[in-house]
Amino acid sequence: MMKFKRYKKLSNDKPTGFCFECGIILHKKNQKYCSKKCQRMYYEKNDYDTFRAKIIRERGFKCEECPFSLNLSPKQLKYYTDYSWITPSGLELHHIKPLCEGGELMDEKNCQSLCVDCHKKKRRKNNPTVQEILL
Repeated sequence: MMKFKRYKKLSNDKPTGFCFECGIILHKKNQKYCSKKCQRMYYEKNDYDTFRAKIIRERGFKCEECPFSLNLSPKQLKYYTDYSWITPSGLELHHIKPLCEGGELMDEKNCQSLCVDCHKKKRRKNNPTVQEILL
């Protein structure tokens, strides 16, 4: 028999799963979290959008390949800081070692902040189109 860290009975129904964050047994169909707090904590730790925005913000809203930089006003800067999961348009996150080759999804060392044009060039270099292969 399995041991659980915590057990909290939410109703008389049969268990349907466990909270993704804390592991409490859930009793409602399609329920993933026992509370809004657990849902928020889970997404703060595991949400890719938040991770992507954090990396771009930490690297100064600049492309690491060319001189492109976002000139943000103090109001815009506060907005992107307060809403930590939103990424400004014009910058993208590039995985240096592609995920299909075993690169980690949320590894800061495997990511770089690139403008849209530089990201397209890098992706095309790593993944040539069919026309480029045939030429």
